[in-house]
Amino acid sequence: MITSKKLADSFWNHILQDKKWKLILFISAGTVVLRINTAFIDYIHVDVLTSYLIALRDLDGLPFVPNKGPVYHSLVKWSVLLLGKSPTSFHITGIVFILLTLVFIYLLARTVYNERTGLVAAMFYGFIISSYNIEFLATNAEVIYNLFFMISFYSFFMVAHRHGFVYTLPLAAGICLAVMTKYQGIFSLFALLAYAVFIYPFFIFEKRRSYQRYLIFISVTIVSLI
Repeated sequence: MITSKKLADSFWNHILQDKKWKLILFISAGTVVLRINTAFIDYIHVDVLTSYLIALRDLDGLPFVPNKGPVYHSLVKWSVLLLGKSPTSFHITGIVFILLTLVFIYLLARTVYNERTGLVAAMFYGFIISSYNIEFLATNAEVIYNLFFMISFYSFFMVAHRHGFVYTLPLAAGICLAVMTKYQGIFSLFALLAYAVFIYPFFIFEKRRSYQRYLIFISVTIVSLI
């Protein structure tokens, strides 16, 4: 009799032992299959429908007020122009953005840990964001700026820990594009600043006591400023 434990063991054995190209194909195909239904549904979430109607006003030369940042608005507009006059066109764009986000999640986790960890991290993101929540199935601003978040996070890691200063350009671009997608995109900058102030010095100070003193000093300084 096949039990849930046997199924789970078999699944994780494949994840840990199968060839890389098979896992990439499995993760990509699984993400698309879980999300492909959005390409056939006009209405998923009122926020996306509103953005679509605003984009139509823009394309028709009528006055409009964007409900999101210029990057999001432009993506909706170009999706309509290239893929058809339907809200589903932007959901197709959403699928592309999620697949691209998987790439940068994989790159970051592979760089920090190892290749299998990168694949598992990408799989969790692709499957979970595409499977059960209407807020996630809709191509909302979070789905778009998650890609820019991951570009900035990966680029920051390469600059800080691999001395890859060539990544400063995609780092800056990722932060700017996230903010221009929706104002909450500024959280990517806040997250990186928090890492730079509180975590990165751990790798600089040779003695743990020096790092602890630094944390006390910076914490007191921040509280004093507040």
